[in-house]
Amino acid sequence: MDLEHNSIGESGVKYLSTSLIKLLNLSSLSLDLSYNSIGESGVKFFSTSLIKLLNLSCLSLDLSYNSIGESGVTFFSTALIKLLNLSSLSLNLYDNSIGELGVKYLSTALINLINLSSLSLNLEHNSIGDSGINYLSTALIKLYDL
Repeated sequence: MDLEHNSIGESGVKYLSTSLIKLLNLSSLSLDLSYNSIGESGVKFFSTSLIKLLNLSCLSLDLSYNSIGESGVTFFSTALIKLLNLSSLSLNLYDNSIGELGVKYLSTALINLINLSSLSLNLEHNSIGDSGINYLSTALIKLYDL
């Protein structure tokens, strides 16, 4: 589902999340929410629904240019950590100001995805710094099936 550049904001993500939460048997989700100004609150709504999709094995998510910040990626990482059946993850967080702490939480979530065999991750323009790349590198080493 491509919703790029639609100005859906936080309220639009809330409506979308309310629908997604009912798709309990969903195994694959491809969603482009880039350029929608969803912010931290929007990611929190989305993460609340994502956490219920326990059958997901494939997730492709573009959250670029949404100003989710460290808090937003923390909410998302908390949901991601519950998706134990996930084998393929494509995540675009381009230009979201997630910083070093955001990468730390994301890296912790990635380590717990023991069935992950495919990973595509875009963290451009997020000021992750040396510490952030260290967290990410440590996580990637532990993902043996990649």
